[in-house]
Amino acid sequence: MGIAEQILDELRLIREELQALRQGSSMIKPDEDTIEVVIDSQEVPGTGDTIDVVLAEDDIEPLDADEQESPTPENEKSVIMWLAKQGITVTNHHKDEAVDAVLDKFALYLGDHFDNLRKCYEALKRATALNRPFRIKLDGETQATVSHTTQFCNLLKKHAYLEEFKYFKDTRLITGRVNHEGNVQNFITGGWFERYVYQKIKSILTGLGMNFDILVNAQITENDGDSFELDVLCIVDGHPIWLECKTGDYQAHVTKYSRARKRFNIPKERAILVILNMDDDLAASLTSLHGITVTNEEGFLTNVTALLNVCHEEIED
Repeated sequence: MGIAEQILDELRLIREELQALRQGSSMIKPDEDTIEVVIDSQEVPGTGDTIDVVLAEDDIEPLDADEQESPTPENEKSVIMWLAKQGITVTNHHKDEAVDAVLDKFALYLGDHFDNLRKCYEALKRATALNRPFRIKLDGETQATVSHTTQFCNLLKKHAYLEEFKYFKDTRLITGRVNHEGNVQNFITGGWFERYVYQKIKSILTGLGMNFDILVNAQITENDGDSFELDVLCIVDGHPIWLECKTGDYQAHVTKYSRARKRFNIPKERAILVILNMDDDLAASLTSLHGITVTNEEGFLTNVTALLNVCHEEIED
């Protein structure tokens, strides 16, 4: 017997064994809905014949979880579809991760106690930008400021966001060093503020029982090729609320966001630029000049709550 004939016989035996295995020892018939899939065609050397290697659909192992494409959640799909109607394509956006719960905890602590943590944050941000150790002098500060500052630094140190942290109680002096990893520095220099604003508006919307969808850190491209990132975009009962967050150097962004607001067909009161430490009077002036609502971390909560209360009353009517 030639080599080609031997290969043919072996393939026939394999196929017969597969068929026998499918039938099982109890001779149970295969499900009528079972689909056979040809996964390859093998040519038998020297004969020109081909034999299909066949597997039933049930024999095909599913992909591992990390190999399967994660479906886009419905709440994100609706925002993406709204953007598409404005001629905007979403190329990427933030997806929930296990680390979000920890980082959101940091952000909420810093934002909720910002009056007492202002001095601490400025020191951390400056040290991060210059890549050097920081010193925070707390003599003359209130006990609440001292308590919140030491607790926040201790929280960051426990999670390795600070490489060093020491508090000298007798002189009320804090020294330390911020972790130089990129994700840590991004969080300190502004990522925390985006998280804080996102968590706050989500809490307000949930508390009002409103129907809303949110997309965070969406990288977008317009029809003309222009691209940038949207910090937070909500669709509330079919209408958009867009929020951008800045911890400083806002001047180059106000006009950019104002132009984008018009292209996106978002009303002025629904396009909100939240600037950390922004003076109320200056925020009002910027709002009048640039056709976009400018506010600070305190005014933002008031503006959004008022806007959503109006929407809520309209829905109930």
